[in-house]
Amino acid sequence: MGSLGLIARSLRHYVRMHAGLFLGTALAAAILTGALVVGDSARESLRAQSLMRLGNIDCAVFAGDRLFSQELGPALAARLDGPVSSGLLLGGMVLHQDPSTGKSKQLNRVQVLGIQESFWRFRQGGVAALGMGEIAIDERVASALSIGAGDTLALRV
Repeated sequence: MGSLGLIARSLRHYVRMHAGLFLGTALAAAILTGALVVGDSARESLRAQSLMRLGNIDCAVFAGDRLFSQELGPALAARLDGPVSSGLLLGGMVLHQDPSTGKSKQLNRVQVLGIQESFWRFRQGGVAALGMGEIAIDERVASALSIGAGDTLALRV
């Protein structure tokens, strides 16, 4: 018996083991391929959502717990030859007292953005028209405090 005959007899004898090994390998490859496809899809969805939220913003300077002067914005605009807007990102607390019941609700650890009028040109979808002493809040804060447009809030920074 030659080498080929020995290989053929071995394959016939262990056919169930080889079939199980083949099916297990195929199943593992299918699972890994599916996981990679789902991971890529999730990553691309998160990337698209992040870019949508950024609007026309290309870069941001975050100073942490330090502040910088107002002259930095115009100096950067001149150096970068593009639109620049300065702002503050601070932690704060929002309070709302319901005038009809007298009960108050508060949210701790909210992000407070102090921005210039020039910030709105980075926003896609138009400009929010805010007057002096007015603020814009997101839907989660509004629903948590049970408030609507025109209600009075206290903001502590």
